[in-house]
Amino acid sequence: MIQILYTPGKGNTERMAEEITRILPSGEWEKEIITLDTEIKPADLYLIGFGIRRNTLPYPVLQLLDQLENKRVAFFASGALGSVEAYKAKIESQILSFLPDSCNYQGLYLCAGRLSQDGMDFFREQLNGNEAALRQILVQTVNHPNTEDMEQLGLFIRRLL
Repeated sequence: MIQILYTPGKGNTERMAEEITRILPSGEWEKEIITLDTEIKPADLYLIGFGIRRNTLPYPVLQLLDQLENKRVAFFASGALGSVEAYKAKIESQILSFLPDSCNYQGLYLCAGRLSQDGMDFFREQLNGNEAALRQILVQTVNHPNTEDMEQLGLFIRRLL
């Protein structure tokens, strides 16, 4: 059994969760939205999805990580800078710092996601109002997750099976 758990948001993570359900054999998975009181169910693999806001993991995901002692886990996420390797490394280090040491960590799939107004405001502030740099980020995220992102997600998931 595979448990797919994800946080709702702007729709990117839900689209990714739906793609995962198309890849997995029918009847061998359950999908659930993560809330503050989510308790995990017995499974062979936990796929945990989230959207990245302000370069941090969502609080419900952080709460869930404590329940994953001795579990096999992998993550899928979207964020404005998903195509930047240093960004992925930062998010992955956050996951690993909160994930119990006993977990069998299988990796993180991270793709670019559409940038929300809050995200634009955040990057505008971080870039000290550099509109050219902000436009470059917007161009990179406007059509994501796209078909190629979903294909790469599929490859990531198939490697786990």
